[in-house]
Parts: sequence; C-alpha cells; structure tokens
Amino acid sequence: MKALAVLLMVSSISLFSHTSMAKGTYLIPMDTTTTDIDFGEVYVGDYTYEEVYVHASDKALALSNIAITGDMFSMAHNCPASLDPGKDCHIFVIFEPTAEGDYTGSLTVNTDAGDYIFNLTGSGFTDSSGGGNGDN
Repeated sequence: MKALAVLLMVSSISLFSHTSMAKGTYLIPMDTTTTDIDFGEVYVGDYTYEEVYVHASDKALALSNIAITGDMFSMAHNCPASLDPGKDCHIFVIFEPTAEGDYTGSLTVNTDAGDYIFNLTGSGFTDSSGGGNGDN
C-alpha cells in the first residue's frame, strides 16, 4: 500500500453569493493519478478554493515538487520536503478570476509514492455575462 493519501475535501469558501461551490471528494491513491477539479462559475472579483490533503501513513513521505500552472489559479501549502509517518499537510488551490472567461491549469504533486496531477478548470463571470448559480 502506498504511503500517500491525498484528499480533496469539499471545502469551498465564498465571499459573495454569486460563487458556485465546488463539487466532489477525491481520495488518492486511486486507479489513476490524474484527477479533475472543476471550480465551476465564480464571480469576477471573488474566489473559491479546494483543499488537497496529503497524508503519510505508516512511513515517511518525500514531497519533491508541488507546482501550479494556469491563469487565475494559485496555491498555498504547509507541506515540508518530507512528512513523518502519521503526519499530514494541506495544499490550498485557489481560483480567483479577474476577468470573464474559461480558465484551465494544473496542480502537480510529485512524491516518492507517485506523481499526482490535478487538472483545474473554472469560469469567471459577471452579472452581465449571464453566469451564476441562481442564488443572486
């Protein structure tokens, strides 16, 4: 069994009622090392985030790289280069559109237990662009 569990928790936050909430929970290791995260429609000027949970089970877990690409996506994390057994860390992936449009990116997490790629998508909208989740 691999010593890595990455959990994408349903932990979206919004400051404005226009933002769609994220959908889904993912647990890795899975059959695939590539996972899609769709942030949905987010009001321009607002943000939403997802938390990727990394856990070392019964042995230390080396994290050699955590990287993000794509316009309007950013991240923050508290992951060290090596997690001791039983410890965890968190990666927060943030989608904050500053203009209308569809955006893509990726989060890559390279570990000694495997490499994990999260394909990121999200759309920025304004009241005039007709987006939203109906909670306006």
